[in-house]
Amino acid sequence: MDITDHAPCEVAYPAGAQLENEPPIQDGYVDSYNSGCGNLGTPIFQTIAAPVLCGKGGWYLGQGDAQYRDTDWFHITMPAGGVLDITGDAEFATYLFELGPQDCNSVDVVQYVTVGPCQPNSLTITGEPGSLVWFWVGSTTYSGPVNEYNYLLLLNLEEPVPAAATTWSSVRALFR
Repeated sequence: MDITDHAPCEVAYPAGAQLENEPPIQDGYVDSYNSGCGNLGTPIFQTIAAPVLCGKGGWYLGQGDAQYRDTDWFHITMPAGGVLDITGDAEFATYLFELGPQDCNSVDVVQYVTVGPCQPNSLTITGEPGSLVWFWVGSTTYSGPVNEYNYLLLLNLEEPVPAAATTWSSVRALFR
């Protein structure tokens, strides 16, 4: 038998990051903070406006001990290059979804990746520069005792740097 120490996954929040600021998740919680189309009444989205977002995910027991998970719905503006790369990680297995069409009555998952625990993964979204992207984050499971965990999203929200024009002669000269 081989015994090893278990090191739990911890996702740290870097200084200067945009914070999601979700209230603490606990039994009886009503997810009405950035709950998107899951909100009863008017959809509630949070805008991601920084290249780094730090959030909280988790699950909880609702009325009658029904199991629920916190789901976070975001708006992101497509950068000037028309390509949005999002790399995420989390302390528990978590889905990152691109959603469409942008209508709560017919919204579906366009594409997704799973991140965590401490296993980063990336999602690339393409679209019209300046257009709005619907983005969703939520745990892959929602069972067990109350649990709240950290997740981190890294986004390329800046304009791409154009490649410099060059000639074949100048490339060959690099290897002489």
